[in-house]
Amino acid sequence: MPVCSSGIDNRVLHNTGYKKKIKNNTLVLMDMGCKYNNYCSDITRTFPINKKFNGKSRLIYTIVLKTQLYSLSLIKPGEYWDNIESKTRLYLYKELYNIGILYKQPTNLQVESTHIIMPHGLGHHVGIDVHDGPEIQQLKENMVVTVEPGVYFLKNVLENKYINRNVCKLYTKIGGIRIEDTIAITKKGYKNLTNISKIDYLNKLTKKTNKQKIVDIL
Repeated sequence: MPVCSSGIDNRVLHNTGYKKKIKNNTLVLMDMGCKYNNYCSDITRTFPINKKFNGKSRLIYTIVLKTQLYSLSLIKPGEYWDNIESKTRLYLYKELYNIGILYKQPTNLQVESTHIIMPHGLGHHVGIDVHDGPEIQQLKENMVVTVEPGVYFLKNVLENKYINRNVCKLYTKIGGIRIEDTIAITKKGYKNLTNISKIDYLNKLTKKTNKQKIVDIL
């Protein structure tokens, strides 16, 4: 069953059976799976229902997109997934600290501080099942995995010690934003199997780092 939600409800990670009416000027999050010849895929896109971000949602979307592109730049055979996720979380921490959502933390707490904002892992195996097998450990050629960073403003986020409440409360109506691609590990890096466009505010960056077609729908 697909995970579909809108507005503040995007903060719920697996919101199935969503029946609420989608309001204007909100974001829609769609996490969709499919199966072909017994093999699965899994992708997520988040987009504004009226085709236009406001300033705050555009900023958070851009941070999630930049974080995903950074994650993809680390992908290659032999890399350990825990190391990729730790580096990705450090990158996300710096982005959220720069806009004031996270307080400044010592190095040993920077990764931990991102778990209230991104409470799930960076990705999972894909194969005969959408979540196929155990947790990802070391990447090997021909593995298929997802890369899916996100930012979520959970119900209790303003009470967390790492969160700057006064800044974060300006973003809570966004709910959450996730971008997920399914990728195959190749001999020298990866191939992105998700041939679905992303909304792009980073034309120069994405042309250099992302091999799939990306368009600006605005």
